[in-house]
This record gives sequence, C-alpha cells and structure tokens, in this order.
Amino acid sequence: MVKSFGARSVIQLLMLPFDEVKIPMKKYCFYTLIICVFLSCRIERNIVRTSERVLLKDSIITSAHVGVSIYDLSANRYLYQKNANKYFVPASNTKLFTLYAGMKYLGDSLIGVQYVEKNDTVFVLPTGDPTFLHPDFTNQPILDFISKQEHPIAFAMRSQQPVKYGKGWSWDDANESFMPQRNQFPMFGNVLQLECQKMPSGEIKTTHAEPNLQDMIINCTIDSNASKSKIFSIQNENIYNVVFCKKDSGIKKIIPFETNGSETTISFLKKKFNLFSIPENALKKVDSFKQIKTQVSDSMFKYMMYNSDNFFAEQTLLMCCNEVIGSMNEEEIIALLLSKECKDIPQKPRWVDGSGLSRYNLFTPNDFIYILKKIDNEFGESRMKSILPTSGKGTLKNYSLADSGYIYAKTGSMSNIYSISGILLTKKNKKLLFSILINNYNGISADVKKTIGSYLTKIRLQN
Repeated sequence: MVKSFGARSVIQLLMLPFDEVKIPMKKYCFYTLIICVFLSCRIERNIVRTSERVLLKDSIITSAHVGVSIYDLSANRYLYQKNANKYFVPASNTKLFTLYAGMKYLGDSLIGVQYVEKNDTVFVLPTGDPTFLHPDFTNQPILDFISKQEHPIAFAMRSQQPVKYGKGWSWDDANESFMPQRNQFPMFGNVLQLECQKMPSGEIKTTHAEPNLQDMIINCTIDSNASKSKIFSIQNENIYNVVFCKKDSGIKKIIPFETNGSETTISFLKKKFNLFSIPENALKKVDSFKQIKTQVSDSMFKYMMYNSDNFFAEQTLLMCCNEVIGSMNEEEIIALLLSKECKDIPQKPRWVDGSGLSRYNLFTPNDFIYILKKIDNEFGESRMKSILPTSGKGTLKNYSLADSGYIYAKTGSMSNIYSISGILLTKKNKKLLFSILINNYNGISADVKKTIGSYLTKIRLQN
C-alpha cells in the first residue's frame, strides 16, 4: 500500500479509473481535496505575484487609487483582493448594474408603447423605448403602427416627466453626443445629426439635418479669428450656432436636441400624422392596454454594452421603472433594486444613474464581482457572453490583449478614471470574474489600458 504521495504522484493517481486505484474511497476523496486546494493556492500565488509585478508597479498606476477583485467562480472564492471593499467612481462600469436591471425586468422583447382604442381614437402610452426611429434599428414597429391608423392618435403624456439630466452630470458636456436628454418618448436617440458646408460664394448652407425638427433655427457664421469650427446649441432651445473658422469648408456634428419633455417628438410626428398629446390621467379608467413590442431586448443590451451608450442605459432604467412601478423615475427603480434584488450586495453603493456619467456614483470592486456573479447565475454564461464585448470588438476593439474569445467585459472611462469588469477564461479552463477600478491616475488612458491588458493576459496564460 502506498503510504505517502507527492503532489505529482497524487495527480497521476487521480487520472486513473477509480477501479484501478488501490486505495480506499475515503483516502481517494481526501487526496482529491488536497490537490484541489494545492492547485487553487498555486493560482492564488500566481495572481498575487502578477498583480504586484505587472499592475501595481506601473508608473502611472502607482500614484493612483487602485481597487482589484478577482474571483474563482467554480471554487466560489476570491483569489485576489486589493482595496476591493473600498469605494471608487466606476464610470461606465455602472452599466453592468443597469444591464442586470434590464435583463431582470424587461423580458425577452421591449414594449415600445401601450395602447387602447376608444371612442374612434387610438390612445397611446409611451414607455421610454430608446430605439424609436434610431438609425441603427431599421425595424420600427411603432412607426408602422402609427402609419396604419385611420383614427386620430392621442399620446398620453405623464405630467411628471423624467428629469432630463442625471445628478452630477457635467454641465459643459450638454452639447456632446454622449449626453442626450432623457424623456418618456425619445426619437433618433434624442440627437441631431447636423452637417454644414461653406460654398465657394462664401455662403454657408445646411446640407444635412436629421431629424428635421419643427421650429429649429440654425445660425451660421464665419469667425476669422477662430482656431477651429464648432457647433453648439442654446440651452433649452432648438437653436444651433454653427461657427466656421477660416480654413474649414465643412463641419458636421452629432449634438443632443432639446426634447421639451416629449413635445419635440410629438411636434415632429404631427407633420406627418394625425396625432396630439393629452395628460395621462385622461386614461385613468382604462383597465388594460395592448402592447407594441419593438426589439429583442438583448439586441438593445448588446448595443448599449458594445458602444457604452449612455442614452440607452438611462432609458433602460426608465423602462424598468415604468414596467415595475408605473413611473419613470431612476431613483425609484434604483432604490427598489438595492432593497430587493441586490439587498445582499457586499458594500451598498451610491448609485445615481444608469450610464455612469455621474461622478456621484460610488461602487467597490467586490460590488462588480457580485453583479457579474448574479448575471451569470440567473441568466447564464452564454447569454452574458453574447451581450458583453470581447477583445477586438466594441469598447474592447483597441484593447491590448493577446487574442479574443477569452475576455468578456465592460470598460468605463472619464478624465483620470478607468475601470474594467467582466469574465476571464484562462488557458486551463478556469472561469474568473474580475473588476479593476482605477481613480485619479495622472497620464493617458492608452497607457493604463496597455498595462491592464498585459496584466489580464498574463493571468490568463499562467492559470
């Protein structure tokens, strides 16, 4: 009888069929446990060593605030933690919590509108669907439905509109394409695609404007002292100033338009269809509504995560709130999620928006391990991998990683902040969850990405 074994001997034993192993069952199970612990400890040591030598000694990262959490999903244990229970501004990693909310509450398909036919009128309730007339979603069931109506259409609008900007959003980003206004009946992603050209005569013409908003005013001028051309809007108005510098002959920009609640959408549709708006309480006696379903939910989630689309994330939370609570208020749905579905979260976050645009958001690395684990447990690895981008795609398109198909993650960035959280599949078929949150680094994001890419690649190849 074999009295003692080295690690290699035990591994060789465990590779044999059980009926060929001449040791009792209890000892066999004991040796199996010993090897599992041994291998787990070796992985843990590898990750600690890699973290200290590759990530934490990087010249940019050493002066920053860094939080790291790495979790072995099969062993159900943390392999590495560095400031993992400390709070960080996560930027667009916030969208992982928004994704969970959407997957939990919105079902397989998005409900674009609810409607009821009454007294020769079609009454319609918008639900906040961000895909309506969006150029990247060619299938438009709401538009088809409106086009086929012979009776007048009344859109029942809530008296309490969603607040158009989130708490802590930067006011000087109001003219940037990544910060459209939120509302209950969006269209075209709530942004205007505007293009102007300077003619040989010196006249400036608008060559493209989509959507062509009613009462939109475009003021074009030439500033010989300007160093570059620009387009900016007047706050609370659909007035756009186009300023050409001397050297440019053309300029184009995607810029958020003023939604005026949802009146801009209603005014746009009035040009083609017989419709008007009424207060929501006019339908308070209606017991049930029919539904128009628009897109497969995962197609919107994938678009949101691949493009880190802030608008889609914000509207996702509004749609969730509408579905569960019957209002469109981000605070209400966030409070519900944290008190119910996520009540056992390791560290309760400060969560204020769906997109991560706000610097008020505060999450820990362990919080992101928690939500990734929750998504994996409730919806499965294959669905998560179909929604999150992998290396070479989406927001990971230019990431410094060895190859694709082994990392599925969400990135997040704003000035002096970078984060990435997701799944890492190792060479030895380990399935790891990871979250890396870096705040207050002083340098360029490309260098931070390169270091993190090398770090994740080494973990993958060594384990």
